[in-house]
Amino acid sequence: MQAMVHSPTYTGGLWRKDRAALVDPARLVWGLKAAAEASQSGLILDAVTREVVPVVRAGNRAGPELNHRAFPPAFARSYVTAEKAGSLDKDMHRWATVYQDEALTRMERLAAAVPKIIYGLIVIFVAWQVISMYMGYLGGLMKMIDEI
Repeated sequence: MQAMVHSPTYTGGLWRKDRAALVDPARLVWGLKAAAEASQSGLILDAVTREVVPVVRAGNRAGPELNHRAFPPAFARSYVTAEKAGSLDKDMHRWATVYQDEALTRMERLAAAVPKIIYGLIVIFVAWQVISMYMGYLGGLMKMIDEI
């Protein structure tokens, strides 16, 4: 691909009968940083900034650098395979769907658990109030008995 394009800007691409795509390292670095920031994970942001971005800027593949504790092993292996096969777009769409479904499942679990937790806290508060009231009542009775 590099020989066909004759451009130092683009480092790779995909050439098929019906379409072509070029890899622009600057846009890839921008996309990696944007994805890392969107994840709101300091671990992922640090891994991308310190390890992946310099490798991509040097014109190498990002895949081997994803074997880091910040990325799940299955994701890293899948990324490397898709990068070599030229199906990174489909693979990333599949992973986005997987992680979106996982997030939705966790949110549904949280939505089911929060009302139960709030209800439990209210029950504990009411029980504490009732016990406090009876303790005060019994304290008053004990005072009256002691005075007799």
